[in-house]
Amino acid sequence: MGKLLTRMTGWIAPRFWTKRLVARSARAEARGDHRKAVKGFMTAAERGDPEARVRLATLLRLGRGVRRNLADSAHWCRLAAEAGHLRAQYELSLMLALGSGKGSHDDAETRWYQAAAQADQAAADRNFRLMYPNGLRLERNLPEAVRWATVAATSGHPKAQALLASFYLDGRGVDRDLGQAGRWFGAAAGQDEPAGYLGLGLMARQSGDFATAAEHFRFAAEAGNARASCELGDLHRTGHGVPRDCASALGWFRQSAEAGYAQGQYRLGLAYLEGEGVDRSPDTAETWLRRAALQDDIAAMMALGRLHADTQGGVADPREAEIWFRKAAGRGSTSAMMALGRIMASGGPGRPKEPEEAALWFRRAAEAGHAGGQLILARLLLAGRGIPADPAEAVLWLTRASGQDNANAQYELGLHLEQNGGEAPEGMDAVDWFRRAAELGHPEAQARLRLLDGLPDAG
Repeated sequence: MGKLLTRMTGWIAPRFWTKRLVARSARAEARGDHRKAVKGFMTAAERGDPEARVRLATLLRLGRGVRRNLADSAHWCRLAAEAGHLRAQYELSLMLALGSGKGSHDDAETRWYQAAAQADQAAADRNFRLMYPNGLRLERNLPEAVRWATVAATSGHPKAQALLASFYLDGRGVDRDLGQAGRWFGAAAGQDEPAGYLGLGLMARQSGDFATAAEHFRFAAEAGNARASCELGDLHRTGHGVPRDCASALGWFRQSAEAGYAQGQYRLGLAYLEGEGVDRSPDTAETWLRRAALQDDIAAMMALGRLHADTQGGVADPREAEIWFRKAAGRGSTSAMMALGRIMASGGPGRPKEPEEAALWFRRAAEAGHAGGQLILARLLLAGRGIPADPAEAVLWLTRASGQDNANAQYELGLHLEQNGGEAPEGMDAVDWFRRAAELGHPEAQARLRLLDGLPDAG
């Protein structure tokens, strides 16, 4: 009996002290002493405590009390998830669905590694593994994210149920299945999870049932879901499912924006910019648009760039405009590439024209599929402005823009072929392109066709 008691005491005592350590660390975290919390959670996590592991993972993910590292965060979260910790399973699913994202790794560590590798690749790799055994980045893995969301959702975790539903709704990591999406959103809403109501609202809106969408969005918004507040504001702004009311829309946008939701901040900024439901205020608009842009909202970056580019808007700042257009262009916005091309082509006070730089931005937009960029690039290639003249390449870009039903490109392609002969790659001659442009309402193309057909001009 004594030996049994000794064995039980030896097993219970470490668990007891580990639980005490987790509790003390949680109190340290609550009062903002994150370094102490990390130290305690790390000790308990290494002893195998699932709660300590998931709490440590959260601090690593947020970079509180320790350098932010999503790979380390996922490592500890996975260990807790494998031990059956529901919140860890949900958070691991969420992390795997997002990954590290572009530019989220630590550039300083990356530069250090690259410099060390030039001197001694093997030593650099060895030291890197010692310092970062789990790496610096977390690769996105949607199938694995779906697997962990399913595990947690099946066990009844409401946020995991809503997350799993979103995977089915969007077809991320799994075949799109509206039935499964509705089932899991409904299960989450049945536990009063705001994300469940949000999802049901999104599904109702997709089906055209705006009144039901507004009802679900309201449930979620009143429970504090920032995206639902923004979605409800948009329904009030457009009058879908609810009476059109710009003042109500503004209130919901403000609630969303103040909760930190980037799209809500963008919508609130636009309301102030356009004077919808509130007196117009470019300064206030700039504040909210900037907050959204700093969260990498591309639409907000573009709006902010246009606001500063508008010399009549009251907050004009060409340098700021260029900064935000460059940020948006760096994230793939073809509209931003076009805006930069126009800035470089036209110049302005204190800025000389830069035709070569302009051609570069128009080419980037063209290569990304922007029909307007393809048309302007073709014009530059024909004229030899900022880029060596190349009529053959110009025809290729005019053809691509024409294939996107750009009437100007179709008309100009027709003119070029008429004046220089030949056919576009599709085998269509000048008249064919004039006819396509005319069908889209292009007046010069219509006049050209009448002239070719021997009919009197309508003008």
